[in-house]
Amino acid sequence: MFNKYETIERLKQAIAEEIDYGRIVDYYDFLEFISQEIDTYVIYYGDCFDIIKELQFVEWSEYRDEISCVSSAAYIALRDYINNEIEFEEFEELIKSKTNE
Repeated sequence: MFNKYETIERLKQAIAEEIDYGRIVDYYDFLEFISQEIDTYVIYYGDCFDIIKELQFVEWSEYRDEISCVSSAAYIALRDYINNEIEFEEFEELIKSKTNE
C-alpha cells in the first residue's frame, strides 16, 4: 500500500545517499533521479490506483493532454506531490560539500 509520508522520507534518504555516492552532483541529476524513482512507482496498475487514491488525485482537467492511462495519472499526481514536498535547496549544501571534497 502506498503511503505518501513514507514515500517522501524514503525518497529524501535515497537522494542523500545518491549525493553521498557522487551520482547526484547538480540540479539536472536531482530531477533525473526523482523522475526515475517515480517511474518505478508507476509500473503496476494496482500501485497506480493506490497512488491516485492516497494523493486524492481526482481533478486532472489541466493535464488532459498528458494523461492517457492510469499510469500517467499516477505519475503526474506523484510528481506534483513530490515537487511540493521536496525542494532542491534542501540538498544543495550537501551537494556542494560533496563536490568540493
